[in-house]
Amino acid sequence: MEWPGIGDSTGRARYSFKALPVEHSTTVARFALRATGARVFGMVGNCGGARTTLLALPTVPEATSGVLMMLKPLTGTRSRKQAVRKTKLFVRKIPRIGLVIRRGYWALRWRKANPVLDQLRSVSGVSDLLLLEANTVKVGNQLPRFVESLQGKNGRHRLELREMPGGGVRAFQSIERQEFAIRAVVEWFDQVFPPSPAGGNGSAAELSAAELIAERERTRS
Repeated sequence: MEWPGIGDSTGRARYSFKALPVEHSTTVARFALRATGARVFGMVGNCGGARTTLLALPTVPEATSGVLMMLKPLTGTRSRKQAVRKTKLFVRKIPRIGLVIRRGYWALRWRKANPVLDQLRSVSGVSDLLLLEANTVKVGNQLPRFVESLQGKNGRHRLELREMPGGGVRAFQSIERQEFAIRAVVEWFDQVFPPSPAGGNGSAAELSAAELIAERERTRS
């Protein structure tokens, strides 16, 4: 699903973490279920889409699994003031004091992440979730510890956090990261969804999603 006003999507382009297209996503999910006759459904979201997925999953009973890429619990409105940017750059250059200040800064930021983390805690108890994050070793990043605290408390549901390659590369500008994300998503849904019953010629229906993609690439070449 594309955002309103983006790509082939109609409407006015607007983007805000305070106005995520949850209802639109739910409508698309239910339409896909009716059109395909599928009994289970999975959602994949990146950044704001990951937050949308978190909010939409509980509203669609058939949506039993989700992949959240770059959830970014701390993301909000950043200051564009030049003075603020210069101050941040100055603090980073101070060897020891800078590290202490940064840790204190991130600790305060994580307190504001509570709504996103609360939703993650809630959904992890009813759906299988895979989180794909980048640069989780960053100073002050508490997401790995938070996910670890949830594992084992979410019953029979799976919850995993995987580190995407590419280091500090922004978004999906790294080809390596793009390929990693595609493989991870395909493998995840192959594992969490039950195999389709044999139909048609039988053999094609039993292929996994990864095998179907490989087969499609072979036919193109």
